[in-house]
Amino acid sequence: MVTVFAISSCDLTEYKDRSYQGEDVLEFKPLGKTFKEPIDTSFTFMAKIQLIGEQRNGPINVTVSVVDSLTDAVQGEQFILESNGATIEANSSVAQFPIRIDLTPMETGEIVEFILQLNSGDAKVGENIGQFSGTIIAE
Repeated sequence: MVTVFAISSCDLTEYKDRSYQGEDVLEFKPLGKTFKEPIDTSFTFMAKIQLIGEQRNGPINVTVSVVDSLTDAVQGEQFILESNGATIEANSSVAQFPIRIDLTPMETGEIVEFILQLNSGDAKVGENIGQFSGTIIAE
């Protein structure tokens, strides 16, 4: 039996950088969530605000606003923003953003939606990834 080895002309020491090479941007993680819960439920969901790109040596301040034209959920009743923003600390890539979901004022079968928008003067908000879409379904 004869074994044949083929050697190609590739450089085995060549390193291919597969890290993100684009512009630093902010995004919501996840971009959306459906909350399908019983009507007597109230809880806090932790969304993430993430920096895509190189970490900064200073904080990144981010504000979050409600897109009223796309929101039919009642702010302060069906969803509550515990703050109007978050800070991605220096040498970090993520900040937690709490959203309180409250189905107690809803009726069974009711469906409402809310849209949140990231804003920042410290970093660019990514196109198509700077909004969080929440759907609340009362069971």
